[in-house]
Order: sequence, then C-alpha cells, then structure tokens
Amino acid sequence: MNSSAIQSTRSITKSRKSDYASLIPQSYVQARDRFLTAASKLGAKIESLQIAAKGPQGEDLWVDAALLGASQPGRLLIISSGVHGIEGFFGSAVQTGFLEDELRGAQLPADGGLLMLHAINPYGFAWYRRFNENNVDLNRNFLLPDEPFSGSPPLYSHLYKQYPATIKPRRFSLLLVGKLLFTMLRHGKKQLRAAVPVGQYDYPKGPFFGGAQPEKIQLWLRDALQRWLQNAKEVVHLDFHTGLGAWGACKLLIDHDPESSNCDWWKQHFNPASVECVKRGNTSYLIRGAFGRWCEHLAGSIPYRFATAEFGTRSPMRVLAAIISENRAYWCGLKANPHYAWIQKRMMEAFVPSDRAWRENSIQTSMDLVQQAWISTFQAI
Repeated sequence: MNSSAIQSTRSITKSRKSDYASLIPQSYVQARDRFLTAASKLGAKIESLQIAAKGPQGEDLWVDAALLGASQPGRLLIISSGVHGIEGFFGSAVQTGFLEDELRGAQLPADGGLLMLHAINPYGFAWYRRFNENNVDLNRNFLLPDEPFSGSPPLYSHLYKQYPATIKPRRFSLLLVGKLLFTMLRHGKKQLRAAVPVGQYDYPKGPFFGGAQPEKIQLWLRDALQRWLQNAKEVVHLDFHTGLGAWGACKLLIDHDPESSNCDWWKQHFNPASVECVKRGNTSYLIRGAFGRWCEHLAGSIPYRFATAEFGTRSPMRVLAAIISENRAYWCGLKANPHYAWIQKRMMEAFVPSDRAWRENSIQTSMDLVQQAWISTFQAI
C-alpha cells in the first residue's frame, strides 16, 4: 500500500457482486471482529477508544480507527460509519466489504491515506438504537465552539408532551403511526420537520437530544483528527447513513449552499443528480451539531469535502414510530427484555431493511461511491 502508483479499485476485483447482502453483520461484536481482521490483513494502523458502557452480553464496546498508508497523509480519504448506532450495521458492511474485496491489489500514493472510522456510536450499534448510552444523538452533539448546548425548536416541547418517553411501547405500531400522521396534518409536514429531527438540548429523555456537553467520542476524534490532518492538503470524507429518503435511493447530502465550491466539487466528481445541498434540499434538513460541519471547522483552511451518503428506507412516519418505540423501551428499562425483541426487529427494518434487493443494491451503490471517492482523492495531480 506504499507504492506511488495510483489505480482505480474498480479494476481490481469483481469477485463478490451477487453476495453483497451477506456483508450485513449479525451483531456489533461480529462487525467489529470482521472489520479489524480485514484492516489488520492490509497492515492498517489501528487506534481504538473503549466506552464505559457494555453490550447486551456484557461485552466491551469500542470505536475503532484503521489508517492505511501515510501516518500523516497529504491526501486523505475518510469513510465513517455508525454515528447513528444501528445504522452501523450498514456502514460496517460497506467498510468491511471494501477492505476485504475491493482493496486487494490497490495502491495508495506515497502521500495518501485511507482512514476508516468504524462504529462511532458502538452502544447504539450493539443495542439496536440510534442514540448512545447517554441518549445523545451524536449527529446533534458536534456543536461548534460558539454554539451553546441549549435550546429547542418551539414545537418540540408540545410534541414531547404528546409522545412521552416513559410509557411502555405498544407492539402494534399502526396507532402510533396514525397519531403521527394526524400530528403532521395538524401542524404541517414542514413545521414537523423543523421541530422534531433538527436537534434539541432541553429534554434528555426525548429523541434527537444533542447532549449537555461534548461526548467522549467527540473529544477523542478532535485530538486524533488534528494529528491525522497535520500535513493534509485535501480531505474527502464519506459518512454512511440510512433511514432518510425514498426506498433504496441514495443521496449525497452536502451541508453547503448550492452555489458553494464544495457543492460544485461533489457534482463534478459524482453523479450530479445524487448530490443534494442541504440548505435547498428535498430529502434533508438543516440540523444543529452536525458531524460534517464540525469536521470541516476542525480542518480550518484545509479543503475538507464532507458528504453524508444517505440511503432511503421506510416512510418517515414508520421510521419515526420505530425511534419513539425504541426510546420508550430504553427509558422503561425494557431494552433487554426478551418480550420486547420486536423493537429491535422494527428498528432494523426502519434502518437496515431485511429486503435482499435493498441490501444488494444499496451496498453495491456504496461500493461505487467509495471507489469514486478513492479516484477523486488520489487521482494524479
């Protein structure tokens, strides 16, 4: 991996193709073991952060970073997964599949680096939830230095009372979905999107809670990224997510104005139809404490090209109903109760559907995205 030669990974192997669905792990433990094995075989430098919380079987939980190539690269490609814990089942599959199959024979330039950030929220991954052990939505926790950990959208307090976190979830979700649809009709889709998912800092038991302070993973990433970026002249970063958008559709969400040079860069190097600038998008919405915005701020003057690779699954109401039910189970102390195993299945269907075609097509698309990011980052200058 230290040669100065550069080549597209697409030409290296086509061995898997029809079996992408098998990459989806059965558990966090299996995902981590397979990821670390694949990274180690390629000679990656591994750094890990253990969190205090434990998994369902009392297992230790870790965030792992695997760096291939230069220790302080001039050109760096970052692939991250699991910011929203349960979505790590998908993101880990993409990372591991790329390491196992697509990188065989690939060569990084002398100043190049490939960094895989695996299971950024290992607790949510292990326990099938979107939020971490402190009920924090990590993609609302990365506030910039001048942004306070306080405040909520005006409508959120009303909705929090309507959907309290401390009542037991019901298995039949039609009532909850129906209530959510009624709420949307009453307040309007636009107002609901502006109130629920954007981030709130006043209700620790509510969904989309951004926390009261930076989480441990943020502090760890701050120190590590400053070191990894010390000699960087350009960074391309793909952060994999699921649960937002039309079934099976992929969007590259860019947190910039459509006229910005950042949006232009993504449209030039990727399919322009898949690139959506958040400030004027149909799929996405502006949020507080976004991981990508924080990374770009941390990089300072270094060109930092961040995109959220978002894959659509179920309807917004079905996804939100799954989140509310899981959050209620968490606060009612039912997350380990076998009678509530249906909640884990519902969360998986909301974020990593069991439909084989969805899995095959979404992972294939993801492999293409990573390959194109590789080419765009390491192409000859």
